[in-house]
Amino acid sequence: MVAGKDKQDKQDKKVNVSKRGTKAQKGANAQQSVTEDKVTRVHKGERQRESKKAGTTIATDNGKLPMPPSSLAPLLSANRQMPLRYQIVKIPPHHTLYQQTCEWLAGFVLAAASHHGGMVADVDPEYLHQYRVNLRKARSVVSLLDGAFDKTDTEILKRQLADLMKLSGHLRDLDVYLLAKTEVLAQLPVCLRQSGERLFSHIALLREREKQRVMAQLSQEAFEEVVAPLLKNLQKTRWHQGKAAKHNAIAVVATRLIRQIGKTQRIAQAIDAQSSVEQVHQLRIACKKLRYLTELLLPSANSVAMRQFVKALKQMTESLGEFNDGCVQMAFLQRQAEDTALAPTIALAIGALILRAEERQHHARSHVEQRIDALLIALSSSKLHAELRVLMGQ
Repeated sequence: MVAGKDKQDKQDKKVNVSKRGTKAQKGANAQQSVTEDKVTRVHKGERQRESKKAGTTIATDNGKLPMPPSSLAPLLSANRQMPLRYQIVKIPPHHTLYQQTCEWLAGFVLAAASHHGGMVADVDPEYLHQYRVNLRKARSVVSLLDGAFDKTDTEILKRQLADLMKLSGHLRDLDVYLLAKTEVLAQLPVCLRQSGERLFSHIALLREREKQRVMAQLSQEAFEEVVAPLLKNLQKTRWHQGKAAKHNAIAVVATRLIRQIGKTQRIAQAIDAQSSVEQVHQLRIACKKLRYLTELLLPSANSVAMRQFVKALKQMTESLGEFNDGCVQMAFLQRQAEDTALAPTIALAIGALILRAEERQHHARSHVEQRIDALLIALSSSKLHAELRVLMGQ
């Protein structure tokens, strides 16, 4: 009886050890793998998810970088239904600029990679849009937080990210115009709408040709050849550290934000009804830099003053975006008008649309001028500056 009991106890122990080993293996596999259907990260013990429509959120686990998969194939799958959205979270107080920049950069590049499959398969124009948005944010992190990496690696990263973006710029412009087809045609006189339809058929052909060109150069193999080593080097922190690498991340971002606020103030103060288009574009670029820096810092400084600043900045960037859209639209239409192969009636439709685009640009510019005062008040907020100075002392 005793011998039989001892034997049973040993078997039970083996089963328990086996179960523990299985659980440990499952845990290890869960940390290292990225599945095609779902990628999640845990932040402060709480699993954060987004809806299927919005995509899965990448958060971080106690300051660890998002782990890139050994192969990017799951992220680049054309059948992917839940692309990733990188969620910026509160900066850990002890993080250096180098650590935090690597984390932000890896998050945005992973999110861009997850949209690549849908972009190449031409599932929906939003895949291309989000691919470009995330790469643009990654490049802004490298540019605005210079000093995290040394000068050589900074230039390498900027060039790699810019190369991945520039191939698809014209394709995105064509997408934007085609998406606005209904709205644009409604702006035409009834007698020119049939010609407008022909114009959009012509644009659709241009878009198809451009898509073939872009996808030939942004194949899965070509994309992974650039992105896989970039992510691996970020994960292994192999990029050479710059002069500000060991500085406190919160303090550096707050300092850069204060500096950018000053630059934006000087540009905004010079804007009036006589300002050139180039001056308005300078304000747009300055506000974009402000917006990117604010997005990085907001989870760590989510105060009333910061939220008021974000609101004023958002209103101005929307007006500036409308202004830029009008400029881009006019330039595009003027290029089409130079195409002598187009029928005269289509040329008439283009002329009418150029006038509408010019009206839109003037309307957006008046909004920019009306919002200058509100922006300047937000930029000079004493509460905001006091809070940023506290963060600078981290």
